[in-house]
Amino acid sequence: MLWVANPTPRAGGMPNPFLAPPDLTSTTLTQTAVGRHGGISRNPEISSASDDRDHAAVSALKSQLEQLRSTKSTHHAELGSLSVWPDTATAETEAGDQRANIPAMNRVQSLLEAIEVTYLPVSLANAICLDSGMVKAKGFEVALVQGGLAKLVELDNWSLMNLGVKEVLSLVERLQQETGLSVSEIQSSVEPYAIQTIGLAEMHRSYLRDIQEFPVLIVAQTCVQAWLEAAALAGVGTRQILAINTLPDDSVNTDQLRDTMDDCVQKRRPILQLVGDNVPITAGAGDPLGQLLNLRNDYFSKGLAFPVKIDGLWIS
Repeated sequence: MLWVANPTPRAGGMPNPFLAPPDLTSTTLTQTAVGRHGGISRNPEISSASDDRDHAAVSALKSQLEQLRSTKSTHHAELGSLSVWPDTATAETEAGDQRANIPAMNRVQSLLEAIEVTYLPVSLANAICLDSGMVKAKGFEVALVQGGLAKLVELDNWSLMNLGVKEVLSLVERLQQETGLSVSEIQSSVEPYAIQTIGLAEMHRSYLRDIQEFPVLIVAQTCVQAWLEAAALAGVGTRQILAINTLPDDSVNTDQLRDTMDDCVQKRRPILQLVGDNVPITAGAGDPLGQLLNLRNDYFSKGLAFPVKIDGLWIS
């Protein structure tokens, strides 16, 4: 849940901050052919060892999933302390160092958190409109990624699902400060409209009828297989996962990514998060982390917002 009001960094470690159209080159998992899912050739011995590790991780994942769903995550608090990773060189090195040690559990948790970040403003806006106990919040304003302020209850669903990550994570704390409502009062009012209470299908059927498509997860092709099991466990279908090709230096194909994001804007299809593979640090390589952050910033003017993640590292 997003009821942590005072974000604090994670002690002893780095912060860990839902069909591609046929005419685009981005592909869904159901259209790829890597092993059982998709188009990257791999050494059979490496593939077998990797699959064994994946299966072991998934077994552990399944046994811990119920515990995960019932335990308040600390990652929201960590994410709330960031606006952008301050040192991309450090981020590149640390992402590379930790690539082999990323537990599959983190992928599931990051997806659950991305779902909550995307849908919380919708739940909160409906609570303010429909619950008499939230009348004090009728005039509550939020900052828009394209600039300016607007009352939360006056935003359309597209705008509600595209607030900036930091803005979403500050909602409860600011509501407390500006209205005098307690966390328990806010939580009690929001709970009947929360994604954890009513689920995706009911959320879209009752409150998001103008959003025709479920949100998508955009993932670099080189790490898309690792996200398949996590996506299934988090309730994200394979048709909601868009794979973006990578270039020889392992950075994502930004031209293809822009085409995919333009299509999302046109179809008003929100993006849960953008996931890049581990950042290359080879001599002469570009700055793919910076490219992803800059590209996201370019789409703020179109009202599109989403978290950026390097596999295993939240960027915000």
